[in-house]
Amino acid sequence: DDVGDSVVAALYERLRSDSRFGIEQAARTLAAMAATELGVAAVTREVEGVKSEGIGPLVEVLKACPAVSVQAELCSTLRVVASWRQWSLVVCELAGDKFIEMLQSDRLESVLSA
Repeated sequence: DDVGDSVVAALYERLRSDSRFGIEQAARTLAAMAATELGVAAVTREVEGVKSEGIGPLVEVLKACPAVSVQAELCSTLRVVASWRQWSLVVCELAGDKFIEMLQSDRLESVLSA
């Protein structure tokens, strides 16, 4: 619906902002939304002019932003999305290399504790 698309669009715009707090807040909200079947559909669907279908923007920000708190929130969001069978393989394919990199680095402890 239009309201749902507007909310998701605003969250994805915030995800692309320069504000670490805004990115964290958007990731947290998207994770909460993805906890239900209807919510994960909203988080992953195409929003015309904002994002294509999928989790690409989440993974892009995860890979680009060095802030541990942002990485922790985005990992949490992707974990919730991956808990849905239809998205688990997609999350692994798109974010798996970043997850492995984080596991192999000394930053993992910081991300896990954040």
